Amino acid sequence: MVDFLPVKRIKRAEIRYFEKDRNACEIPDIKAYSYFLKLDGEYLNIFHPFEECNVYERVPYTNSTKSGESFGTKMVLASGNIEDGVCYVLEKTDEQISDEDFISIEELQNKIVDMNDFIVDRISILENKDFKINFVKRLVKIKQDQKKLKDLQDYIVSKEKEKILKKI
Repeated sequence: MVDFLPVKRIKRAEIRYFEKDRNACEIPDIKAYSYFLKLDGEYLNIFHPFEECNVYERVPYTNSTKSGESFGTKMVLASGNIEDGVCYVLEKTDEQISDEDFISIEELQNKIVDMNDFIVDRISILENKDFKINFVKRLVKIKQDQKKLKDLQDYIVSKEKEKILKKI
């Protein structure tokens, strides 16, 4: 595994549910994120590189109604397949995880553990016994993240059920 990652290729993505028939994602109440590395035109989940992910990015211009009212930006597939289900929408921000050109995996893990936002990969980082962190802080973060993960999973299941009901 690579020890250092190029910071400019690291992108944060929000987890959403893509609906192919609408060619859109609704904005869920729960905000959940993951980190990706752009490698050879594909986006790989840094902490689960073999997971197949459908990753979208937004076009730089807004969509408009015929009357000229703006209502958001179009998403285009950046990596993976266009299909119903969980997807990752890359954030447009130019904010980087570090001011350095490269970041070590360990430093990236530390930054993710200290974030206030819910990063789904943080649970696996914290469950790794080799990751050095205060025991109480580890348990508190895992418990908080497990609650948020359950909320995210409940949301995804509700979207799956909704899709099935539409077909009936």
